[in-house]
Amino acid sequence: QAIGKGTVEPPSPGGPRYINSTGRAVPPPQTLPKAKAPGPSDEKQAYRVAFDLLKQRQFNDALRAFEDLLVRYPNGEYADNARYWLGETNYVKQDYAAALTQFQRVLANYPLSPKVPSSMLKIGYIHYDQSDWPRARATLQDVATKFPDTTEARLAESRLDRMTREGH
Repeated sequence: QAIGKGTVEPPSPGGPRYINSTGRAVPPPQTLPKAKAPGPSDEKQAYRVAFDLLKQRQFNDALRAFEDLLVRYPNGEYADNARYWLGETNYVKQDYAAALTQFQRVLANYPLSPKVPSSMLKIGYIHYDQSDWPRARATLQDVATKFPDTTEARLAESRLDRMTREGH
């Protein structure tokens, strides 16, 4: 049977030998071990690496790491968190359009995620930062109404009070 340019001799007591194109017997080609399928511990490790980069304020590296995690584990256990932290990282970098997209994707793709209140709050902050007062007010009021007795609700109410004091 042909393998590349050589052939395999019939089985012998020492196992098959590979015959190269010059007719010489050589050891069989090395086969690489099968790559194991990524598992939950791999995803958790990838998330930790990305989050550590964020904590170290290595924002561009953190963005790449969170994006890679979402490519490798689009429906993984940490997907909602990764999406949220992509939003946060872009927010810190003042890339409000990218941050808004990420926070909106948390709401759309992970409606039961614990990151929903924080994502909504940040959407309100983005509208505030962009002087879109009506949207900021509506979003922040939604946070306070939908998630009462939470840190996010208190922060939303604080920003709403600030907006009122500022005349917005």
